[in-house]
Amino acid sequence: RGIREELGNVSLLLFLYVLQGIPLGLAGSVPLILQSRNVSYSDQAFFSFVFWPFSLKLLWAPLVDSLYFRRFGRRKSWLVPSQYLLGLFMIFLSGTVDRLLEGGDGPQVVPLTAVFFMLAFLAATQVGYRGASPRARHACPPDLCALPLPSGHRRGRLGPDHAVQGERGLRLHLQLRGPDGRILPGQRALPGAGVGGLLQQVPQGGAPGRGHRHPVGYGAPGAGQRAPGGTALLTVVSAVLSAPDFLFFWGMVFLVSTTLVAILKRENAEGGGGRGVQEETQGVTETYKLLFSIIKLPSVFTFCVLLLTAKVGFSAADAVTGLKLVEAGVPKETLALLAVPLVPLQILLPLAISKYTAGPRPLDVFHKAFPFRLLMGLEFALLVWWTPSVRQQGGFPVYYYATILLSYALHQVALYSMYVACMAFHAKVSDPLIGGTYMTLLNTVTNLGGNWPSTVALWMVDPLTSKECRGAAGQSCSSAAAAELCAGAGGACVTTLDGYYVESVVCVAIGLLWWAWLGKKMKGLQGRSPEAWKCQ
Repeated sequence: RGIREELGNVSLLLFLYVLQGIPLGLAGSVPLILQSRNVSYSDQAFFSFVFWPFSLKLLWAPLVDSLYFRRFGRRKSWLVPSQYLLGLFMIFLSGTVDRLLEGGDGPQVVPLTAVFFMLAFLAATQVGYRGASPRARHACPPDLCALPLPSGHRRGRLGPDHAVQGERGLRLHLQLRGPDGRILPGQRALPGAGVGGLLQQVPQGGAPGRGHRHPVGYGAPGAGQRAPGGTALLTVVSAVLSAPDFLFFWGMVFLVSTTLVAILKRENAEGGGGRGVQEETQGVTETYKLLFSIIKLPSVFTFCVLLLTAKVGFSAADAVTGLKLVEAGVPKETLALLAVPLVPLQILLPLAISKYTAGPRPLDVFHKAFPFRLLMGLEFALLVWWTPSVRQQGGFPVYYYATILLSYALHQVALYSMYVACMAFHAKVSDPLIGGTYMTLLNTVTNLGGNWPSTVALWMVDPLTSKECRGAAGQSCSSAAAAELCAGAGGACVTTLDGYYVESVVCVAIGLLWWAWLGKKMKGLQGRSPEAWKCQ
């Protein structure tokens, strides 16, 4: 296949990744907007379920892989309807977003969660699923196989592109203007990282970004790294549009581009040298049986348990820090924009770290970076505690934002070290006969291991927080109703113990115990024979 054809195919695939990042980026903006509306952390926890579809898509992925219209195309059978629905949902949301965010009684969290959950569900579905066939020998993440665009020998180069392009879509909402003319904040959506709208987490299967949170807000460094090229131009488009106009514009882009793909793009047989290799797909039942047989392997089961518990120690820093900075008065718009200077770092880090994870023991890097990332969680807590004392009448001094930037950069080094090491180990142990299914399973478990601790961390902030009513004798602040009575009596609720600090200390303690005990067990998995990871 000629280089021009390859470039066209790769460009189309990257464009589809950008589109996928649009709804995820929009969802990633909402938590900071909700925080500025003074919603409870329980509401934030409820909204965090929006980011779960990428952690659960393995439940319906075999259906996507097995059921399709042969004449229309295996991937287009799901890509086209999913993107049409995404476009229609965004157009519908353009007419209701102001009402949902600016309701008379405050933001309507339940409807917002339902709508954005559907957007994330459709985005997770559209990426497709590949590898259920025993003859699917390419151990590639399912996201890289949404369309059979590049030829087989070039697919391995798509990983960095996936990371870069996904970020372009995820960052489009950074300067989205609200109905009041003010710029609405945003941060990435997707495998848990860091500070304010800035600190998010690592992506799921493909690159740090999707479905993970940064301490600055929701999102993750995975679904894509930010690319300096196209992001600026596309952000200009969003900067001059209101929220409804932004949603309507990208909804129409989804509809038009999907129509063009459906009409003009044909799915070619894979292979080289003139010989097409027919893709085989197992039935739905056989695929679920295959997944179950993989999970039953002692090595895989142990590894999955470790993946599901490894990020508990980071949950407070990743999920709550950014919201606490907004609560402390840091402009959410500024937090979002601070992420831009870190684009080059997030692009180069995976490339630099991969040199140290290419050997037979990639999890050694994971183990070494683990305590450093835990300590960054304590540093974030100190940063939140320090924030009110440096606040000035006109805002915050430059050195404060420089501190945030440096903190986030150091956090990213640890985060990407762990992520790249984990992905390298996934590729190392996956059974090559069922590589796609194997990688999808491990990547999905990795995502879930980052999402559930973050949701729990958000949910526990309010119960762990202690407040007292000052200025009104006999009143308390134990509930919302009690707080209203306190205010009505001329008092004010004052926080005496912030649950975020309690969580930060407890999470780091749990993380250190995990690292000292289970971390060694994870390192030991590298010494098991290849047969221990293969289905018999």
